[in-house]
Amino acid sequence: PPSSPAAHAEGRRSRPKQKRPHPTTANMPTVDECIECNASTAAEELKMNPDDVLARLKILNEKFCNGEAGKAPLSAEEKQAITVTQKPLVGLISCADSRVPVEIIFSSGPGDLFVARNAGNVYCPATAASLDYGVKHLGIKLLVVMGHQCCGAVKAAQLPSDAIAGETPDLVTLLNGIKKGLGDLEQIDNKVAHDRNAVSTNVRAQVKAMGENPVYAAKVDVGDLKIVGAFYEMATGKVHFLD
Repeated sequence: PPSSPAAHAEGRRSRPKQKRPHPTTANMPTVDECIECNASTAAEELKMNPDDVLARLKILNEKFCNGEAGKAPLSAEEKQAITVTQKPLVGLISCADSRVPVEIIFSSGPGDLFVARNAGNVYCPATAASLDYGVKHLGIKLLVVMGHQCCGAVKAAQLPSDAIAGETPDLVTLLNGIKKGLGDLEQIDNKVAHDRNAVSTNVRAQVKAMGENPVYAAKVDVGDLKIVGAFYEMATGKVHFLD
């Protein structure tokens, strides 16, 4: 006859618990192997030209837009390996806005992007110095200025000068710099279109300023560097690169 529920439960309790196997590290690469792999990857990427780098960056953003998984977290060995050196191909000025997580937007991780951030993604002495280092010493091949939808700094820069004057000295300097770049901005009734036009105008002003850097200009002339502007659409995750 079939056993009773009580007997069946007793049988379950009497069975020895099976231990789950612990994950093995036997197949994990060592720190030295990770360092060697990073060096090999960097050597291959040296063959890429700026247009190749831009094309790859667009693909990485598409992954983010499509909800695909980004770069996997680094293992303990990989974390140790990246302490040896860095060889990013992309230098990027982005806004400090907390809604603009640059590495996530481009499905990237540690060591992939060389990022300088401030309110309004402004090319100023601090960001210039950072990118100068990246271009001269790290071999960056693509410089991107990325503005974004609903940028508070760009919006504030459109206020009357007397309103801006009430801010802290450093913020006044930054906002007035953006204001100068906006010039006689076209007033568009549609708020979304106006926001995008203002942000894109600021981006183009920063790109123009970067293009006047003689170090960058020399590399652009021989095809070793490209400077582009971009607009990040927060509502969709899409990065639109400007002409």
